[in-house]
Amino acid sequence: MITSVSLKNFKCFKGETVIPTRKINLYTGINGRGKSTAIQPLLLMRQSIEKYAATRIIHFNGSCVELGSFRDVRNISVSQRESIEIGFTDPKLQLAIKYILRRVEEDDMIAEISEIHICDNTTQNSESDVIYELNKASEDYTPMNMNRFRNIKVLRLSNLTPYDATENIPSHFFFNKIHYISAHRMGPQDVYVKTSYSTFPNVGTRGEFTANILEKMKNEVVPKAMRLRTQVSETVLDQTNAWMNNIFTGGKIDITSLEANSMLMTFDTYKPNNTGFGYSYVLPIIVSGLIAKEGDILIVENPEAHLHPSAQSGIAYFLSVTAQRGVQVFIESHSENVLNGLRIAVKDKIIPPEDANIIYFDRDNDKVVKHEIHVDIDGKLDKWPRCFFDQNDIDLERICDLKS
Repeated sequence: MITSVSLKNFKCFKGETVIPTRKINLYTGINGRGKSTAIQPLLLMRQSIEKYAATRIIHFNGSCVELGSFRDVRNISVSQRESIEIGFTDPKLQLAIKYILRRVEEDDMIAEISEIHICDNTTQNSESDVIYELNKASEDYTPMNMNRFRNIKVLRLSNLTPYDATENIPSHFFFNKIHYISAHRMGPQDVYVKTSYSTFPNVGTRGEFTANILEKMKNEVVPKAMRLRTQVSETVLDQTNAWMNNIFTGGKIDITSLEANSMLMTFDTYKPNNTGFGYSYVLPIIVSGLIAKEGDILIVENPEAHLHPSAQSGIAYFLSVTAQRGVQVFIESHSENVLNGLRIAVKDKIIPPEDANIIYFDRDNDKVVKHEIHVDIDGKLDKWPRCFFDQNDIDLERICDLKS
C-alpha cells in the first residue's frame, strides 16, 4: 500500500509537497485547487507502462489522462531548466521511490526519467539514498553507491518498480495494478460489443469494458469480505446484483449474448437507455471493487455523478468495504453525501479511523494548502475548514434572512 505521494514542480504544486495516503482516501476541495493533480502521478505511471513495461518515458497523454505538454505539466513559476519530481512510499517494501522527470527536446509531449532516487525507509540516514542513472547503451538503470543501501542485495528495474532478485521484497508495488474510473464514464448502451481484455482485468477508464468483464467473470468467487449477507451466491454477477440492489433498493442485471461479437445488458428487464444514467455510472465502480485483488489500487472520480443522495452515501460505504479488504481506494468528490457515507463506515466499524484519509485542498495566494481531516470512532471530524462543505449552511442562513 502506498503511504504517501510527493510532488514538486508538478502543475500547481511548486515546492515539494507530501500527501499522506491510507487505505481509503477522499480528496475534495474547490475546483482548481489540486485534488485531481494529487492523483495524476499514479495515472501517469500506469498509462506510461501500458505502452512499454520497462519504459523510461512518461507519457503525459494516454488512456487515463490528457495533460498536454511538458510545459503544461511543469509549474509555471519555475525555470524551464527545472525538472518535475514525483515520488511514492510503501512501508511493506520499506522503500521510498522518487522519479526525476526532464524535458525531451525532440518531443514536448513526453518526459524522460533521468534519475530514480530509492531510499531505504528502515534508516533515517539520508546517505542511504541510491541514485539510478539511465545507461544509454542499454534499456536498464545502473546503480551507484549500492554498498550504501542497507538490507537490499540486488536491485533492478521492472515495470518502473524496484524488485529484489532475492525475493525479499514483495512485487506488489506495481503501477499496472491500478483500476481507474474517470468522471467521464460511458452512458447507457443498448448493445455492448464483445472485446478481449488485458492480463489485468479492469472495466476501462470510462467503464467501457464493464459488460465484458461481467460476462467473462460472472461465475468467479467474490472475496468473503466483499459479500453482502443475502441469500444470493458468492459469484461476481450475483454479488454485483446484491450491491446494486443495496444502493438503489432494487435492480437486477442480466447479460445475454446476441451474436458472436455483441451482448445485451438489462436492468430489471429494461434496456439501460430506459433506466437512466445512475445505474450505468455506478455499475463500473461496483464491478471494479468486486474483481480487484488485494494490493490493487482503485481510483474513482466523482462517484456521486447522476446519483440520488442516498445512493451517493451507499457507494461511499461500498468503497469503504473495498478498502478494508486490502484494495487501496482513492476518491475525488464534491459530494457531502460521499463524505458522510465514509464517516458512517467508520462509525459502523467497517473501516477503522486510522485507515480513513480526508484531504481538503485549498489555496493561499499561489500556494496549495492541504487540510488533513481526521475521523474519530463516532464518525465525527476533528476540523471543518472554511468552504469545506459549508454551502448548505450558508444557503440556509440566507433563506432564513430572506424570510425574515
